[in-house]
Amino acid sequence: MADMLRPTKIRGRSERGATVVEFAVIAALVLVIVFGIVEYGLIFLQEHYVADAAREGARIGVRANNYDCYKGEPAPGFINCTSDRETKIVAAVQDYLNVLYDPDEVTVTVLSSEIDAARKLLRVSVQTPNFCPPLTVGLLQLLRSDGQVQGPSLIAFTTSMEYEDAEEYVPEP
Repeated sequence: MADMLRPTKIRGRSERGATVVEFAVIAALVLVIVFGIVEYGLIFLQEHYVADAAREGARIGVRANNYDCYKGEPAPGFINCTSDRETKIVAAVQDYLNVLYDPDEVTVTVLSSEIDAARKLLRVSVQTPNFCPPLTVGLLQLLRSDGQVQGPSLIAFTTSMEYEDAEEYVPEP
């Protein structure tokens, strides 16, 4: 039984060194796979949050009769702006993302367009920098000498929704 636990000899050499080399190769591959899974999960989390923030901003923006101006321009019949649609959308998106991002890093673009007389769309685009370090990219760049491996540096999402009331004030874009 004790003879079975001893490393075998091939042509007078022990296999102890071969086991260490095999472990080093396998461990490196396993680490790249584990870091890749973690990095993909972090990117997926960011994409999920940014998409939800854009949808939430669009939901707030398309509500009918809640705003008396758009981009600082008063609606017909109003003299002053007390509730600006774009300001509320940007504030809602930044408030949604303040857990993960600095509000100064979040770029929100609000566009209003008209498909026809009865249908008007509000488009909200959100763009933020990727906050997780490129773990797998760094490991793969060690293996490749040309440095052509890159990860996503920006997380972005755009959504469009129809206004609840197409007759509501929306200035020409």
